[in-house]
Amino acid sequence: MKKFRFYFILTVLFLGLLLSASFFVDLCRELCAKGAKWRLFGFPFEIFGVIFFSFLILLHIFSKKVPIFRGFLGLGLAGALGAELVFIWIQKFEIGRFCPVCLWIALMVFLAFLAFFVPYFRCKEEMSMKKGIFVVLAIMFGAFATFFGAAEASDSFEEKLQFGNKQSAIKVYLFSDWFCKSCHDLEAKVEEIADLVTPKAKLFFVDYAVYPETENFTPYHLSLMLHHRDRYFALRAALLRVAENTDSPKLQDVEQALQRLNVAYQEIDYADVARGLAFFKKMAERFDIQGTPTLVIFDTNTGQMTKLEGNEKITKQAILEAMRD
Repeated sequence: MKKFRFYFILTVLFLGLLLSASFFVDLCRELCAKGAKWRLFGFPFEIFGVIFFSFLILLHIFSKKVPIFRGFLGLGLAGALGAELVFIWIQKFEIGRFCPVCLWIALMVFLAFLAFFVPYFRCKEEMSMKKGIFVVLAIMFGAFATFFGAAEASDSFEEKLQFGNKQSAIKVYLFSDWFCKSCHDLEAKVEEIADLVTPKAKLFFVDYAVYPETENFTPYHLSLMLHHRDRYFALRAALLRVAENTDSPKLQDVEQALQRLNVAYQEIDYADVARGLAFFKKMAERFDIQGTPTLVIFDTNTGQMTKLEGNEKITKQAILEAMRD
């Protein structure tokens, strides 16, 4: 029985490790998206999970040779149980939805805790008052540490790129290419779409490179969103006119186009360009974008997504219906 219990605990701890590591490969993209933004003392939960489960596995393996490790393992499991209880509470009342992977991790912790401590409540291996107090204190410590250390991380760069209602749970992404003819045809309606969307949702303009030359314009586009939001649509149209004349714009070309509107172009550093490209790529992969123009309406509360592909489908009525649903 002891041998079975040893390998059972080892198995569930290993499964907990794998589930924690799964966040690095976006195993749960939609339902876990909001939970993945939360941090424990500033660090992603998955990093804590991988380190913590690895540590418990090592304690468990060597507990046969070093008996004191068994005590540390028990306290670690008790602390983890307290932490998981609080995080379930956070998912329910703060995040507003449950992350399936997180719930499976909580189940692994509970099973390991149960397998470890059940024998202590049997006649042959009674738990002393002293041990019981330490276990309760460990559960309380894990719960309080998570309660005070957990917080939602602010994705500041993404926030810098967003237009519209910052409090809305709905995010709208317009994917376009600077050389796509259909995208050029849609440009006449872009500001109208923004007026329709921004009172009710967060709006993002995302470069999706159907043509590789589009990435030559992304640094300039990012600069407009970061530094000239108040005149974004007029400057976007000016940048589009540059794209009609060249596929390899020079800084001077963009500066002259903006000067006609009495705007001085502000360069952004490479780090912001890299963050912008990474964000655009991540959103395109997340919503499986295959072409442009594409408009995605995503409700972060329900996980519901509507994808409108092509000019014919990107209509006022379709957008309103998607946001209403």
